[in-house]
Amino acid sequence: EDIAMFQVSHIAGTPYLGIEAKMHVGAGGRRGGFMAWDPVARRKAWSIAEEFPVLNGYRRVRPDWQPFARDLDAQTGAEFDRDRFIRGLKAFFDQRQISADWEAIEKAAGEHLINSIAMLCPFVPSEKQALLEAPDLDERARLLIALVEMAAVDPGQNFASDENGATRH
Repeated sequence: EDIAMFQVSHIAGTPYLGIEAKMHVGAGGRRGGFMAWDPVARRKAWSIAEEFPVLNGYRRVRPDWQPFARDLDAQTGAEFDRDRFIRGLKAFFDQRQISADWEAIEKAAGEHLINSIAMLCPFVPSEKQALLEAPDLDERARLLIALVEMAAVDPGQNFASDENGATRH
């Protein structure tokens, strides 16, 4: 049998399985890999590309950052439909009786506009969390457009809201 369960005592900060497991050699003579997992994007964030000798008790590696290479690119927000966003935002603000400096909004850079409005709009925590977890600026813009359009679809409609007046969908 490959696994035997037993009671363990755990030392904080050290890895353990809590089982006695027989490890079998895999492809390339390896017994597994060490990596970081991104639970939001549900993907590997990095893995070890190369091991270096341990130095002063610390494991040293050259990580493979390739799965997150896109994160290093400047976010422009150039792909979002700015006119549609501003139309939806105006309807949303009108419905909620929120005043805004539309001239400044029209002139704002895409990234600044999307991130600022995402932070400032009175959305419920689950909507704010979805905006925060968007993998890139373009996806955040698409989600933000959808949120303001849903909220402003019928200005006469009484959307349910929480005690703080945040929009719920």
